[in-house]
Parts: sequence; C-alpha cells; structure tokens
Amino acid sequence: MDEYSVRRLAARWGWTEVQHNVESRVMGFVRGGERVNVYYTTGTVGTCVNHPRAGKTQLFRRNQTLATLGNIFQDPRVHTGAGYYRRHSDARPELSQDSGGGNQIWACLGSKRLEDALLDGWDEACTVLALGAGYFTADCHGATAWWDVPIELHNKVNGRQKSLPPVDYVVLGEGDDYFVQFADGSCQWSAYDHSVWEILQSREGTPVELLAFAPGGGYYIMWEDGESCWLGLPRGLHNKLIGRQKSRAGVEFLAVGPEGEWFVRFLDGGWRADDITDGCSETLHELDKQGWSILKVLFGHNGSWAIIYS
Repeated sequence: MDEYSVRRLAARWGWTEVQHNVESRVMGFVRGGERVNVYYTTGTVGTCVNHPRAGKTQLFRRNQTLATLGNIFQDPRVHTGAGYYRRHSDARPELSQDSGGGNQIWACLGSKRLEDALLDGWDEACTVLALGAGYFTADCHGATAWWDVPIELHNKVNGRQKSLPPVDYVVLGEGDDYFVQFADGSCQWSAYDHSVWEILQSREGTPVELLAFAPGGGYYIMWEDGESCWLGLPRGLHNKLIGRQKSRAGVEFLAVGPEGEWFVRFLDGGWRADDITDGCSETLHELDKQGWSILKVLFGHNGSWAIIYS
C-alpha cells in the first residue's frame, strides 16, 4: 500500500489522521471512538473498537490490500478473514480468529486509563514490556513509551538521540528500582539493596539476558553467556530453580512481583506460576486450556499483571 492511497481511503470514509510514524511505517486514523492503524509496507491493519462483550478490543489483520482496507474504513467491524486479538477485560479470554497470528497481550492494570494507554500503544512491533507503578514499552524500531516510571529512568530515555543505541531491555521493581539496557550492552540501574549493585558491577561489560527484582532486595540475574545467580527469591521459585537439573532446559523468562507472586518459563516450553491473583490464575488456566502458549507473565504494583501469549 502507498501512503497517498491510504490517506485517500481514510478521508473518503471520514477518518482523521492522528499519527504517521515513518520509522515504524504506521499511520493512525480516528473516527468517533474508533481507531485504525495501518502498517502500509506490511499490509497489517489494526482496528481498535468497543466490543459489546469484551470491552475495548484491538484486532490485527495481516496481508490486507487497498480493497479490503476500504472495507475496514467503511466498517472497522467488517470480517475480512483471519485476524488476531489483543484485548484487556475482566471477562474470561476467548479464542481469537487466528490462533497462529503473533504474540498477544492480556493486561489487568491499576486503572482503566493505564490499561487503555498500554493497549493503544501496543502493536506487533513491541518487544519490551515492564510493569511497576506504571509501565514501559519499547519496539523493534527503537520507539519507547512509558507511564509513571522512576524519574531517573525517565530522564535517561526521554529525548534520547536517535544516533544512540536504542533501548533493548527494561525491568521495573519496587519503589524507584529499575534496570535499563541498550542495544550496545551498556546499562544503567537503580536498586535500593546494594547487593544488586555489587553483583551487576562484578560482571560489568557482559550483557544481561534476564533480570527480576524480588521483594526485600532479592533478585534473579542471568547474563548473555548463560551464567545466573539469585538471592532472596520466593521459596517456591527458589526450590523450582534448585530442582531443575542441568540436563534439563534452562530458564527462558522469569518475573517476580512486589507481593511475592512469580512466574518462570523454561526453554522446553514448560512454565509455573504461584502466589498470583485469582484473576491472573483464572486467565492463565483458560488460555492454557484453550491451547495458547504462555510466554511471559509480568507483575506490577497494586496487583496489576500482564500475560503475553501466542
């Protein structure tokens, strides 16, 4: 699709352009309370509408043409073939139209305003998500977005020059704890407990692959070379890691929440979560029962959580 034709179609059906990100090659249009995002080089179209049962819902359709885009602009709820949903709601999850279409997110944050901001900014290019009092996201093009993060992290990434390496990894913890790593392996962090400082400084120069803050100054750190260490993790998680023999698949992702809730996924696809909220537990159970692959579960303040699955 070319930008001129996309704009003509949008104007024909009364849509107003509100975004054009040249790097991400996406154009955003609004009409009433609805929004359409057009990734004009890939043919992916995202429609954000209010679903009568699921609430605010975003559906992504791949490989669209100008003809089908015209139908979408005419009616964003039109059925044009396979698509996949990214939603947030208190309702139980339902299978999307295309169970093979990309990673999806299910989020329950501290406020509807926060959830809306995360959902509206989340798209198929997003590669980084961190939860704390608010959230932080980054995509594969280097674009970042955040809400209520520690002031030091805000200052570090706000207005960062495009000539500098983009954000590659972010973790948020209790209070003002955070960790940010850039594409060149350089990093910056703030942690109340100095044991985290010491262990990170001891291997300065080796990129971090995975980091989680735990309540009371605990942590889990795995570096790019596969070496890992941890301290003060919830007992169930600690036992799970200790009981994992070297001959078995290692850790792929791990997260610990401020109330001691935790999730771990291993490289063989197996995962375990414990001490999580009822809503998170029920959603995980339903997604697992329906055959979805649980990739990540993240935890923030005040019982907030997000599940990334495919």
